[in-house]
Amino acid sequence: MANETLFAIESTGAGDILVYRGAPPKTIDEALDVAIQKWQFIVDHPGTYYEGSSDTCGLCMLYPNSCWQCPISFFTGKPDCSNTPYYEYRKTAAAVPFDAERSTALAKAFVDLLTGIRDQVKECCVG
Repeated sequence: MANETLFAIESTGAGDILVYRGAPPKTIDEALDVAIQKWQFIVDHPGTYYEGSSDTCGLCMLYPNSCWQCPISFFTGKPDCSNTPYYEYRKTAAAVPFDAERSTALAKAFVDLLTGIRDQVKECCVG
């Protein structure tokens, strides 16, 4: 399923939010693909909407409340997406004025990180 149908930006009374419309991933490979598609959607649709955090992350869906099991933690050595572009992206997306170029660059950096992790996981762990 293309990321255009897996993800959408919806308006709420508190502002816009990214939502995930797919089934929860069942494997690490599926979870990484969903996470990559999420951040690619954000690259393709820059804006000040809330990115949905763990509700829209394939890895968080696969490893709820278990950050140390997540491959991001394994590769960065830190839980909670520390040592990734995630928290800097969140600050940038909420900043006034909104810096679309910086926000997009940070989201793209996360796509690149996740793609690298997926490639390493496939090489070492997925048959």
